Amino acid sequence: MAIESPLNYGWNFGDPSSGPLNISSSSTPSHYYSATGNYQVKAILYYNCSSDTITQTIAVTAISPSLAVAGNTLLCTQESGTLVASGADKYLLNGTCQSPTFSFAPLTTQVYTVTGTDTTSHCNAAMQVTVTVSPCTGVNQQQPVRQVRCYPNPASGLVRFVVDNGQNATVSIYNMLGEKILTVDEYRSTEAVNITELKTGCYMYRILSGSDTFSGRFFKE
Repeated sequence: MAIESPLNYGWNFGDPSSGPLNISSSSTPSHYYSATGNYQVKAILYYNCSSDTITQTIAVTAISPSLAVAGNTLLCTQESGTLVASGADKYLLNGTCQSPTFSFAPLTTQVYTVTGTDTTSHCNAAMQVTVTVSPCTGVNQQQPVRQVRCYPNPASGLVRFVVDNGQNATVSIYNMLGEKILTVDEYRSTEAVNITELKTGCYMYRILSGSDTFSGRFFKE
């Protein structure tokens, strides 16, 4: 005899304090409890001419960390920003291990997913942060800017940045998610930056030299 699959589902997570999130009609739901305790979870499986009810008590002995993320979420084009996470022991930014402070330089509006883990309970919490990038055209952007040359581009092993103001600089390289992956301090235009460890793809650079800021892209072969 063939086993009939449910046509619909009804879930009650036994957590009335969660309001409308206490119920679900998904076949694979998830629910986050805000406090420890025993919760009676009920699942109703609806078939063509009948239904089945399954009830199980779930003991929640630890709760997720109280994750919070602060920082500048509105940037002008060519600006860099920082997000600072708190409330957990370990952090991920878009699935990659990070310190609590995330630096980025997005060229367009980006949505970042920050995940925090409590290493004692092994519980996780996640939240999404939208960083909006706008042109912010104004007096400062209308003023003439100095120039920087990046060569060779594409590059495979070494890349050079030549700034025309003659001052030492700080060179920061970011991936296309806006995550900072390399920084060179006290950089001089006669030097080269070793990028042999970078994966093939497009990268962004930001150069701070005196009162000047430069940015652009290069391709790693």
